[in-house]
Amino acid sequence: MHKQKPTITQGSALAVLALPLLALAVTGCGIGRAGDKEKISKTATTYLSALAAGDTAKACAQLTRHARGERCETTTKRRLARLEPDALKDAADGSLDIDVHGKTATAGLPQPAGARFVLAKVAGDWRIDSGYTLGLATSATIPATPVGRQVTWALAQLNGGATRMTQADVNARFSPQFLAVVMPARAIVAMLGQTAEQRGPFTFAGFAYPPTATQAVALIETKAGERGSLRIKLDRGNPARIVGFEIDEAPPTIAASGPYSGRFDIGRRRLFLHCIGSGSPTVVFQGGLTTDWVEVQNQVARFTRACSYDPANAPWGRSDPAPTPRTAKDVVADLHALLAAAKVPGPYVLAGHSDGGLFVQLYASKHPTEVAGLVLLDAVSTDYYARRTALLKKLLPPAAWRVNMQRLRARAPALIDPEQIDMETSLKQTQAALSAAPLHPMPLYVLTHGRVDQPDSDPRINAADERLWQTLQDELAALVPNSKHLVAKESGHVIQHDQPGLVVEAIRDVVAAVRQPGAWKTS
Repeated sequence: MHKQKPTITQGSALAVLALPLLALAVTGCGIGRAGDKEKISKTATTYLSALAAGDTAKACAQLTRHARGERCETTTKRRLARLEPDALKDAADGSLDIDVHGKTATAGLPQPAGARFVLAKVAGDWRIDSGYTLGLATSATIPATPVGRQVTWALAQLNGGATRMTQADVNARFSPQFLAVVMPARAIVAMLGQTAEQRGPFTFAGFAYPPTATQAVALIETKAGERGSLRIKLDRGNPARIVGFEIDEAPPTIAASGPYSGRFDIGRRRLFLHCIGSGSPTVVFQGGLTTDWVEVQNQVARFTRACSYDPANAPWGRSDPAPTPRTAKDVVADLHALLAAAKVPGPYVLAGHSDGGLFVQLYASKHPTEVAGLVLLDAVSTDYYARRTALLKKLLPPAAWRVNMQRLRARAPALIDPEQIDMETSLKQTQAALSAAPLHPMPLYVLTHGRVDQPDSDPRINAADERLWQTLQDELAALVPNSKHLVAKESGHVIQHDQPGLVVEAIRDVVAAVRQPGAWKTS
């Protein structure tokens, strides 16, 4: 099942940002030997031209070993989906603004203003070591509000203040529950100090979206041009204390534009919806935040309308919170009300990942006239809990089985899992709905992981768990006749991140079949 992301990222908090994106201009004084400048210009131009041509091998060859990582070509292909070849060609043809500092340098492009490559000299050649793409900073100043003051304080710690910070300072700002459940004060002091030493100083670069009274996702940059985010959430006490804190990679910036995007009132609460593209059917993504679907959604929007949304209580989302615990019925009711409030045209093709795959099954059962197709991405089956319980009972001694059952039934604290979905009840709700109203014949595409992300320490449980999951995936494919089922061999659980192109093609197949039923070929 879907595992909640930890609330604090420790250690090398911004290391993930080292892989260069398309870096687009910074001003510089242009100091440096002509030979260095020529080599820098050649490297940057070759990189951009290779990206424009889709030559990921050549592009990766322009990077330092550190920047390439282990799967450079695969990652670069994913990045390319967000970029326009013509813009890359224009960037490659433009003049660079180069600033050399010994064995490091920056190279900026004419537009848009404010982004750059950072290069390093390797054995006489210059290679791109890091970079960033500027997104829209929705606010240029930190507000004088409780959450704004905490952002200012955290930035000060990342810029040297952490060397003087004490546990008492942390105790005064963080809620006792956070310090007890998520991370103690001494660990926060150490984490901020280590991040400041390894990555600082940091510059404030705006917000990913306008901060609320209790939540802010601030964009920050290192002197090397790496981009990250500082995320803070407060309780509603007096004084307000920190109950959520992360230093992480910068999220994609999503601007709400168009008639079907923004925060819509569903009755005493508002949910954030993001729709792009045009055409019918409308593809709706379920599972995670809008920012989790950017790469796939942008590609799907090239051939039909595509919508994602932030569920209630999802960490760092833009939607209002809802009472907890919640169930599949609550999630489906929210999505149904949101699509109605925004007047998003149907019919819908629902694409659900993990628990979201369970929820779209329930939606299709409860609202059959609205749903024309389904894409299930390593989705949870209604029988998962019961059959895994029986499986563990066979494999484990009685005492160990009881311990495992207690762990499975226990919900994580709200500070760690703010969505608080009651999965046992949700599975029963969906199973009952499908028994009473089975899915009507429709194009159904099931994608299943081919790589295990987090194996158990017991190889017997690993093998049995994987056999069970694959069996349940086959059963999901049998929910309607003539479905398609494909194992994503290079993917772990989050297929839309590991193999986004595969997800886009599955959605394309379903959309084509909705438009022209004869286009659906299962053999």
